[in-house]
Amino acid sequence: KEPLHIYKKPGEYTINLMVNDICDSYKTITIQEKLFILDSTKLPVFTIPSSIKVGQTLRVKDETDNASTWEWNFGETATVNATERRANYKYTEPGAKTITLVVNGDVKHVRKKRINVLPVEGNVRPTNAITGTNRKLGQGIKALPLDEMNKEEDDKVVGIKDKPSTVPFISDADFTNKLLLVAEKSIDANAFKAYLCGDLNKTIVVNGEETSFLVFCETIKGRNLKIRELGLFRDKGSNCIKSITIKHRRLGIF
Repeated sequence: KEPLHIYKKPGEYTINLMVNDICDSYKTITIQEKLFILDSTKLPVFTIPSSIKVGQTLRVKDETDNASTWEWNFGETATVNATERRANYKYTEPGAKTITLVVNGDVKHVRKKRINVLPVEGNVRPTNAITGTNRKLGQGIKALPLDEMNKEEDDKVVGIKDKPSTVPFISDADFTNKLLLVAEKSIDANAFKAYLCGDLNKTIVVNGEETSFLVFCETIKGRNLKIRELGLFRDKGSNCIKSITIKHRRLGIF
């Protein structure tokens, strides 16, 4: 009366039901390609300090179970910097850097972590680099504040030339309404770019599981989304949304 069947391949299938050997009916169902769902248990496991100085040796070690290959990138080059479980690296430039690790070639489950690289004493930037004054190089030199340094580095990553000090504010209710519009295919993830400081791949928690905001938006398209709870966690001093928790009814997604 209540059978369960799981299709292994996408396509159109005809379902036939006969009741009491008399009533016979047919219905066609379309099985779509399986959506990628981020499995947090497959993300690489490693720890890093919150900051390090230029020239100091950063030592990292992967703790992922059953790992056999590693691809480390420390945020200063576009190429892989190390291919061993343990890796060492010395930064040459200060700023906010993103460390990434791919284990066993699984690029879908890449782990990203941020580290602040601090300038060494005497390795500073002239104040006219940020004030726009006509002061000559070498006059009135002082260290660039860490928050300004991170702001410049974030601008490079996001691609914003003149990034404002704060981002537009959006209430929980308006954010929820926009997600419903994504589900209705009226807008896409780019509508949230300003509120997330340009990082659409930001890791979020959906029904207790980690995924990225971009993957979540792609997953809910065309779905009957019912959000039960939404939590937006913002950066102090700005409206930048740093993390998101979402709880919704399980309607065939996540």
